Amino acid sequence: MKTLQYFSNNWWHDPASREWFGNINPAIATICARIPCCNARDINRAVSSAHSAFESWQALLPSAHSNLGRKLGDVFVRNADRLGEVETRDNGKELKVFLQTKSVWPETQLSPPKPVA
Repeated sequence: MKTLQYFSNNWWHDPASREWFGNINPAIATICARIPCCNARDINRAVSSAHSAFESWQALLPSAHSNLGRKLGDVFVRNADRLGEVETRDNGKELKVFLQTKSVWPETQLSPPKPVA
C-alpha cells in the first residue's frame, strides 16, 4: 500500500501531524493508499506558498500563462491512463468503464492551436 505526501512550495511533505488516513476503494472495500491527514500547520504552509507563487505568476505576460496552461494540459494527456486508473479505483468503478470513455476524449483539444495562414 502506498503512503502519500502532500505537495507544497515545490516539495513533497509528510503531514505535520504524522498521521494518515486510509483511502478506501469502495468497489472492494479495501484501503488502497494512505492519505496525509493535514492540519492547520500544513494548510498555512500551502497558503503561504500559494501567496508567494502568485506574486511571480501575476508578473508573467498572458502568453506565458497560456504556454504554462498548455504544458499542464499536455501533462494530463500524457498521464491520462494513470490518472484514469487512480480516479477509477478511488471512485470504485471498473477500469473498463474508464477505458471505454477515454476513446471519446478530444486529445487534440489540448494541443497548441495551428497558425492561421
